[in-house]
Amino acid sequence: RNNGKGWWNYEFCYNEHVRQFHMETVNTAVSDKETKTKKTTSQTVTTVDFFLGRKTSNSTIRIHKGETPSTSYASQEYYDGTTCDLTNLPRKVEVRYVCDADTTKSRIMSIQETSTCEYILVIATPLICVNETFQPVQPKLLQISCHPSMGLVEKGDKGADDDDDQD
Repeated sequence: RNNGKGWWNYEFCYNEHVRQFHMETVNTAVSDKETKTKKTTSQTVTTVDFFLGRKTSNSTIRIHKGETPSTSYASQEYYDGTTCDLTNLPRKVEVRYVCDADTTKSRIMSIQETSTCEYILVIATPLICVNETFQPVQPKLLQISCHPSMGLVEKGDKGADDDDDQD
């Protein structure tokens, strides 16, 4: 669940649904007849609620291999959301899973409406980091071996052969 700073909140339930909703705090005054005092109670209620998509039999996970592991992601389509009042079609959302090895919990990273009532939801999760597509590329290490050079003497250097010429 994402209780962000914006007007909308989002709920992602893996293999179930993606929901967009707005919550408001409602204050209610209650009179106590015995003490003749008023108390105010607060309650948070959902005022607007849309399903952006639900898991269907077509909601298979696909791997998208980018140029680097950090640009790779897995995706899953959720269809049959609440009917859009502008298009008269059901809403749909593509859920993208990106590797986040620096956390232990999955979280909503971002959501974007790419066209009317069609969305991309990005989930940062450590759960897919074990897949080789999301592993950092290890540089190929080559072993360097050093060997002494035998018999190579540069001009002007005194080498073993120069000792014979000094008689």
